[in-house]
Amino acid sequence: MQIKFKSFFVLFVVIFFALIGSKWMSNYSLWDDEANTALFAQSVHQTGDTSAILEHNMIAFRNGAELNENKKNRYVSPLQYYFLAPFLDPTHSSPIRARMPFFILTLISLMIIFRRLIKLKLPLSIFIAFFCLCFGLTSFLLFGIQSRYYALTFFFTLLLSEQYFFTEMKSSKQWIQFGLVSSLLFISNYLIGVAVLSSLMIHFVFIKKERIKTTISALIPHLFISVPIFLIWNPLGKKVVEMKNSPQDKLNLLFRNVRDFNGGHLGSLLLLTLGIFLFSKTSQKRFKTYALLFMSYLCIIALFSPQPVHGTGQADIRYLYPLMLLSFAWTLDFFNLLLQRNKFIFACGVFVFSFLALPYSGQWRMHSLELLQELDQPADDPYQLTSNELNQIKINADLHPSLLTSIDYTTYPLMFASPQFQYIQSEPHSAPDYLVDFCSETLKVGLENKFAVQYQKIATIQSTCREAFRPEVFLRSFGRNQVRGTISIYKKI
Repeated sequence: MQIKFKSFFVLFVVIFFALIGSKWMSNYSLWDDEANTALFAQSVHQTGDTSAILEHNMIAFRNGAELNENKKNRYVSPLQYYFLAPFLDPTHSSPIRARMPFFILTLISLMIIFRRLIKLKLPLSIFIAFFCLCFGLTSFLLFGIQSRYYALTFFFTLLLSEQYFFTEMKSSKQWIQFGLVSSLLFISNYLIGVAVLSSLMIHFVFIKKERIKTTISALIPHLFISVPIFLIWNPLGKKVVEMKNSPQDKLNLLFRNVRDFNGGHLGSLLLLTLGIFLFSKTSQKRFKTYALLFMSYLCIIALFSPQPVHGTGQADIRYLYPLMLLSFAWTLDFFNLLLQRNKFIFACGVFVFSFLALPYSGQWRMHSLELLQELDQPADDPYQLTSNELNQIKINADLHPSLLTSIDYTTYPLMFASPQFQYIQSEPHSAPDYLVDFCSETLKVGLENKFAVQYQKIATIQSTCREAFRPEVFLRSFGRNQVRGTISIYKKI
């Protein structure tokens, strides 16, 4: 009877998240990294390869630093493009279609975790606590709904953990399955794949006490699949991002990752620390294992992350998203131990560590409540507002007039939403037909002086000058305190 009730509760949770996610997907256009993913997925849909040539446009991030001599993306791990490609309609650019496959994968991940809770025969209170946790820690939903590799890496990390921690891993068949899943994780994102697999191998050697030779043999199925793909989409030797971090910088990056795991509302390190010192020795051992996996993962990320330390304030917490699975494990473990001792303290702990966040401002916030308010009062969407104006411009469908934006990363959201233009992504050699100036007049003035032409303003938009709906909570406005400026569209006369 209780299993049946738990199943209905799981169904309620999935429907609840599906409704919230569907509403959110309809509120915003794709931001720059999402649009880049969707554009390459459209290319895969049309050509079968990650070609940068998309009809009359070229997807040339940082002047084509990701591309080889044949104008094909050979830098980024490719699975996200091939996963998304079948779901896109090249004739209709829809943010919902671009996000939906990843969001469905997130909902499947949610159901797999609940299935594991049922198999572990945990009480209903833990099911409710997990609902509070994955809703209260809004980063779970915010990252899981994006049209990027985030949901893929979480899903494959979950499958890998299910197999590694809940099966014996003795037969060749099991290691082949492990190799297949770990390869899919690796080609979803190389850095995350290396971090997850390295953490599990460290656990394999130091906790399970397996021999190094056994560990190397276990990696053979993974290498057999991953290496050929890595040799094609090979980031080595390409200078897309300057990686000049010194050893001291890498330690700085490690500190930022630890700090921003908390600040990014991905989990609570306080509970992990308390779990190591409280409760019984058996429980302490589990929490020490959590800490080993956590720090192993973060060290790999800090060591190999392409993020430059100088000129950035926060860590790239998108690489930490799969760690939410580990934070769910230690948090639910902690909650279960509290439940066995005092139900009132358990309830207080669930509320505090699920819903309350102490960000850099130093003020307690409830991001989950802010997210619900944002559904009715969304943040400004400068890309949607701008593309609406661009799509009203009457142009000859065969001409594809040139367009230049004042900020390079705004090119891809507009290219996805308004593909009829030919987007300039480098220093122009002639005057573009149209300009989009995001809260500045410098682009217009500079081009008029350089090419001795004149531009006429044809549209003015009052909006924030960049997106305020990224998944990182410290980069998200939640629809509040928005500073608006003027976005201007110009036509050459």
